[in-house]
Amino acid sequence: MKNNAASVTNRTNYPVIVYYNSNYGGRSQVIPAGASADLDSGLKNENASHYLDIPKPCVGVCPV
Repeated sequence: MKNNAASVTNRTNYPVIVYYNSNYGGRSQVIPAGASADLDSGLKNENASHYLDIPKPCVGVCPV
């Protein structure tokens, strides 16, 4: 189900990715931590899922 959001506010400490389709598919837009934004024309009023991009804990050899 699509919603009618034209703008968003990310009130988290992590980036949020807004997607056009359900299950994190299609066109997307990253909303930085703590930011507000108007959605791009391809997502405005036509977004169906979002993902909170929390870093995964490093196990084993970790990149620096």
